[in-house]
Order: sequence, then structure tokens, then C-alpha cells
Amino acid sequence: MLPIAHMCGLHIEYDKLTRMVQRQQNIAEHVPPFYIRTLISLEAGLNTALAKEKEAKKKMNASNARALTAMKQKVRKTVKEYEKEIRQYNDVCDPYRLHILLDANCLPGSGGM
Repeated sequence: MLPIAHMCGLHIEYDKLTRMVQRQQNIAEHVPPFYIRTLISLEAGLNTALAKEKEAKKKMNASNARALTAMKQKVRKTVKEYEKEIRQYNDVCDPYRLHILLDANCLPGSGGM
């Protein structure tokens, strides 16, 4: 579960990671599988944290509350943007095959296989 009390730091690191992936795409590289895993994990973590700690969100300081809201919106937008890659990632059923694909950085449709 994500600690919603530390959203400012998480938000800054998420922005850095997103910019790095966007620069990589600008030079015609594929989306790294770890980034897709991170998006899936962040979306699930944010949803879980918000569902469990509704009262904590009301009590948090203003900067963390703004960072939480911004983070939630940015993750939702990015998940929509990479919907095809996430679907491909989730379609890989066999955990052993998934492990091999992720280790080789050749997720189906990412240009490696």
C-alpha cells in the first residue's frame, strides 16, 4: 500500500520517471516493461490507499492533498495513454513466460519480439 502521507515525494519521482520515458519514446524506443508494471502498480496502490484511508485524506496537510489529487489524475491520464501496452502486458497469461519476456525486455508489440 502506498503511504499517502508522502505523496509530494512520490509525485516528484513519478514526474521524473514519466519525463524519462517520454524522452526515450522521442528517440523511437519502445516503452519499457518496468514502466508498464509501475503504472499498473501505482494505479492499484492509489485506488487501495484512497479506499482505505478516506478519513486520512481529509486530515492531511494541503501540499500532500494537492499532490495526491495531482498524482491520481496524472496516473489515470497516463494509464489511458498506454492502454494498449497495459492490455498487452495483462494478456500474457503464463507467469513463467511473463518472467522471461520481462527479463528480455521484449513484451509482445514492443518491438523486441
